[in-house]
Amino acid sequence: MDTKELKLKLKPFIENCELAGKPLSKVRLEENILGLPQANYHLVIKADWLSPQDGCDGVLDTLVDILIRSVDKDILGKVQYITVQDKYDIDHCSDELIVFDQSEKS
Repeated sequence: MDTKELKLKLKPFIENCELAGKPLSKVRLEENILGLPQANYHLVIKADWLSPQDGCDGVLDTLVDILIRSVDKDILGKVQYITVQDKYDIDHCSDELIVFDQSEKS
C-alpha cells in the first residue's frame, strides 16, 4: 500500500475528528522505511485547536481512539508513529502507535 492509497483510507479518521470537534488542518504521512512494500508510516497531524496547556496524553488518547474507531486493522498496522503539531507547526506530542488486537489474548 503506497502513501497515496493509505491517505485515502485515513479519510474517515479525518472526518470523524471533525465530527468530534477536533478538526485536523493538515495530515501528512512519512514512510519510515523507504521503498519497501511493507513499509510503516509516521502520521503527522496538525491540530490548530491545541493549546500549550493541553496535556500530551489526553490529546493522543483522544486522537488515537478516533483513529482506532475510524479505520480498518490493516491500516492501523501501517501507522507506526504519530505526531501532533499545533497551529505553529511545532510538535506538541508524539508517540509510537501500538494497537493490540483484543481477540489475540493468550
